[in-house]
Amino acid sequence: MGFRLADWIYKLSRKIAFGVFGIICLYLFLLSIFSTCVIWYDTESTFYIKDFPLLLMAGLAGLTGMVFLCRRLLEKIVDRRMAVMGIATLVWAALAFVFIINTKIELVYDQQLVYQAVIKLLEGDYSPWQPGGYMHAYPFQNGLVLLYIPLRIIFRDNMYMAVQVINLLFMELLAVGFYKLGERYFGINVAVFSYLGTLSFLPMWGYLKYMYGNLPGLCLAVWAVYFLTKYLENDKRRYAGASAGCILFAVAYKGNFLVYAIAMCIVLLVECIVRKKGAYLCVTALLAVAVMLGANGASWIMRGVTGYETNRGIPKTHWITMGLRESYVAPGWYSGDSRKWFEENDFSIETCIKDDLEQIAGSVQRFWNDKEYGRDFFAKKIASSWNNPTFEGFAIVVKGNLKGTLDYWMKDILYSGGVMNTILTVVMDIIQSIYLFGALLYMMYCRKERELNKAIPLVALTGGFLMHIFWEAKCQYTIIYFIVLIPYAFAGYQECARRLGGVLSDIAARKKVLKNEGVWKFAVLLGGDFGAFSLQRRFCDVYF
Repeated sequence: MGFRLADWIYKLSRKIAFGVFGIICLYLFLLSIFSTCVIWYDTESTFYIKDFPLLLMAGLAGLTGMVFLCRRLLEKIVDRRMAVMGIATLVWAALAFVFIINTKIELVYDQQLVYQAVIKLLEGDYSPWQPGGYMHAYPFQNGLVLLYIPLRIIFRDNMYMAVQVINLLFMELLAVGFYKLGERYFGINVAVFSYLGTLSFLPMWGYLKYMYGNLPGLCLAVWAVYFLTKYLENDKRRYAGASAGCILFAVAYKGNFLVYAIAMCIVLLVECIVRKKGAYLCVTALLAVAVMLGANGASWIMRGVTGYETNRGIPKTHWITMGLRESYVAPGWYSGDSRKWFEENDFSIETCIKDDLEQIAGSVQRFWNDKEYGRDFFAKKIASSWNNPTFEGFAIVVKGNLKGTLDYWMKDILYSGGVMNTILTVVMDIIQSIYLFGALLYMMYCRKERELNKAIPLVALTGGFLMHIFWEAKCQYTIIYFIVLIPYAFAGYQECARRLGGVLSDIAARKKVLKNEGVWKFAVLLGGDFGAFSLQRRFCDVYF
């Protein structure tokens, strides 16, 4: 009975994990083929543009056919993977370095304030941690400050360039991480193209210029998932320790990666119940401790150094408040001066939370009273944060070009309305649909491969999607989840091509029977085939 209950829990958990993801993926795919969101470079306002769904669907069907027709060539690429990946890495590194060198921009907004906090801390100036200072309002940035201190000591005024070069290394490690996950989940073919797909994912290139922890945190989170997957396979404790270490620093870089940690803990707890291994419960506790240290450890250190309270900044409820109200960018995006609001409330956490709860209640009441407005609000919010093919990759670079000193060809690439910008945006829009469609193919075909330990990235994406329905929205928040679709998309195309090959082989066999044995025998075989295998099982095999 105990075994049956554990088996039932595992099957239910797997259905929920893949089923909810499937619904979200289908919704995002429909968004991607019917519309596109773009951000205007100066005001950052979001514009909603109609797409061409029939043309995109025809193109995706053609792509699937090309994967089948070119499967021999793709196999040769995999056979020569070391040479192909090596050349691709060199080309990517050269282009990325040219991009970094030719986009000489200034640090602005939060990046600049974090950078200044690092400098002032080393000079013994603790004013950013005093009431009214940036670090006092946003204590979760203490992790970034602490991690960037060694770079300031070593590289001095060249610290920002060092950060960009390190971002380059982290992106390479991210591609290797997806290679490892793809190989572990789906085999070497998917691994190779996951690596190539990650390096060529243009929206991420803009984050090479971003001194805000997105790339390092994402890289470490992916490796944390990989090490946990290895641990679930062989129960070697060193992998559990490596996973905890990676997620600790990922959360220290950026608190958003807490969602990855939660996804890992959920899967671990289910596996603990199913396999009846108490060690998994201990590893879950280890991950929880790592997350707590990553989220709060830097603040504890800074409190000891500065002597100021460093963990009672703007309450988290304020990001929900922003997520449920209008903004000049798009519904649910950042709005208002949060630091000024914090100061106006005398830096009182209790007063701020009370004000937030009143505003949240007012927003919910408005959605309830005007359901059409509420539907429109959340539809636009989700579209603006998930359906922007550039994922702010261009906008975050353009914001630092305060003096307009970029070369014309760089402006043409980065600025909305430029010829190359338009072309690249269209290309990225198509690629976004390609990855979503591939993920749907994976959900349709790979029923037997749906093990729960292969779902950790998808659970993280699901968690990120659900959280940002209510939380403040930004594309730079959602790109860290969207990118995990890459190995699943290639797995979907691989399986679709394999099944298409099987179908064509069956048709060829039927033609041979028709030619050699006569029409009546062909009809009997064909009828028996349809009686034994439904079209759904042959082509869709949908299972949630």
